[in-house]
Amino acid sequence: WFTVDRKGLSGIAKRQGIARLILESIQNAWDEQVTRVDLTLEPLPNKPLAKLVVTDDSPDGFRDLADTYTLYKESYKIGDPTKRGRFNMGEKLLLSIATEATIMSTTGTVHFTEDRGRRRSGKATAEGSILTATVRMTRDEIQEALDLASALIPPHGIDTFVNGEKLRHRNPIEHREVTLQSEIKGDEGGFHKTRRQTTINVYHPLGDEVASLYEMGIPVDTIEMPFHVEGMQKVPLSMDRTSVGQAFLNDLEARVAEITAMHLTDADAQGGWIGTALEKMEDDEA
Repeated sequence: WFTVDRKGLSGIAKRQGIARLILESIQNAWDEQVTRVDLTLEPLPNKPLAKLVVTDDSPDGFRDLADTYTLYKESYKIGDPTKRGRFNMGEKLLLSIATEATIMSTTGTVHFTEDRGRRRSGKATAEGSILTATVRMTRDEIQEALDLASALIPPHGIDTFVNGEKLRHRNPIEHREVTLQSEIKGDEGGFHKTRRQTTINVYHPLGDEVASLYEMGIPVDTIEMPFHVEGMQKVPLSMDRTSVGQAFLNDLEARVAEITAMHLTDADAQGGWIGTALEKMEDDEA
């Protein structure tokens, strides 16, 4: 019924942001039973290309290699609000901007090349998966991707390395169980919004980091609050997973304001988000 144009798909990938696509393999690994993930991203000499290598130690490896090239196949994660995946699109978008790629796992290997297309082989790993790709990226895009990867908040129990540097495990300055909007699988497929209890973690940004909303360790949008705020369930996101709705943000701001009062400076208290948060809290009490 359908034919997918790879060039058109790469256009969608670029609009979403190449830097974010580089995180897809880390995100997918975190959703499995891994204890270590390594990402290496380095420029190739004299070309607008980068070599990307991502390895993990998942005991079962890649669940289904067909997921790497099957568009919109329903992800097993769709029904679990504590998993990061949604549309099973990440690998395909990443591959659309690659000139060649190989994914090797416990169930075999898939090779992607521009001259020979897609090929499978029986070569397999003993455990875990290895993604190797040559990706079309400028030097600025490579640096943006590395900066974004360095801002990840790795789950405790999973060591994550970016170009050989171990990302620190951060401890929140505050955390609380709250009820927030999330997304779960609908009866007829797709997602529908629901409210469920989850934990939010609040962190001070490090260095030059911009305060952001995180979905289980993955930055998804910048926010006006002076903190990083991490939700430990699926956040209701746009299709490209780069923005959230204002109603959700208003609710989140109110919850964060309740638990961070002692951490706010006078300048923080003058922020527009505080006024919105107080209005939301008053509405909730009415």
